[in-house]
Amino acid sequence: MKILIFGDTHVPHRYKEIPKTVIEEAKKCDLVIFTGDFTDISVLQMLEKEIGKDKFKAVYGNCDPQEIRDVLPETLLLKIKNKRIGVCHGFGNPKEIVEGVKKFLTEKYGKLDIIIFGHSHHPICKEIGGILFINPGSPNDTIYAPFNSYAVLEINKEINAKIVRL
Repeated sequence: MKILIFGDTHVPHRYKEIPKTVIEEAKKCDLVIFTGDFTDISVLQMLEKEIGKDKFKAVYGNCDPQEIRDVLPETLLLKIKNKRIGVCHGFGNPKEIVEGVKKFLTEKYGKLDIIIFGHSHHPICKEIGGILFINPGSPNDTIYAPFNSYAVLEINKEINAKIVRL
């Protein structure tokens, strides 16, 4: 299974649009996970239409308005090929975010194999203490990152994940 992960687009409040490359790549994947901060309900609706509502999973972020919070959860637990995946937007200081999301999601869901989050805009793809942490960065914003990015996660017999630089 091939999964494209992105978030922190901040469209249209900070940026005009999501890079077309990201949407085109997302259409080719089996599943798409969005880590929050659409900032406008029209962006959520556009992505569900373009990518397909059945293969689009998302959580809300701290910059999302109430109308998005009313239709999306704060967290998700996904079970894919015997792997338990926790998803949330993230919160707090970017230097402490990995420990924060780990504590938050494992207290809620128990043992996890993969934790997916956003918020810091800083891409991360590494295993720490037996858990694969993925923050796709942002395809639009480099506030805490040297480049724009998204992530690709493949779950088959093995797990392969990478940050894709735009």
